Amino acid sequence: MVFDNLANLMDKYNFIPCQIYNVDETGCTTAQTPKAVVAAKGHKRVGSITSTEKGCLETVVYAVSATGQCVPPTFIFPRVNYNEHFINGAPPGSTDTARQSGWIDESAFIQYMHHFIKHVHCTKSEPVLMILDNHGSRCSLETINLAKEHGIVMLTIPTPHFKSSADS
Repeated sequence: MVFDNLANLMDKYNFIPCQIYNVDETGCTTAQTPKAVVAAKGHKRVGSITSTEKGCLETVVYAVSATGQCVPPTFIFPRVNYNEHFINGAPPGSTDTARQSGWIDESAFIQYMHHFIKHVHCTKSEPVLMILDNHGSRCSLETINLAKEHGIVMLTIPTPHFKSSADS
């Protein structure tokens, strides 16, 4: 079904690779947990190689075209208030926002859509195809209307539901 929809969109719009973008998000932790520590034989005291803090999860939203062109990412920090220094050292053009959970929601995705539009320069006369999963943050009427206004054709791919061993 997804491939039929994709084929129909490709036939209708004749998208070229630089007009096709995959959009997704991922979580990044601020503290790593090493699997093993290597030390000289016989030493009883081994220095710490990572922070002892618990760390927190940030979300990074990104888009990459079929030609490998990347839209600067958007970072979502688990904070109530946002500070501009959060993205010091991030790729040029990156944006960020704060949400209490650090996860993406409808309003954060709408912010990302504005960021995407600014960098991709899509219009109704020069549309782009945005391929993304069907996460609830992408399903707002405001998002769909914004996409239509700016020539973004959205194709969602169903998220697989994996059965865990506990479900058996």
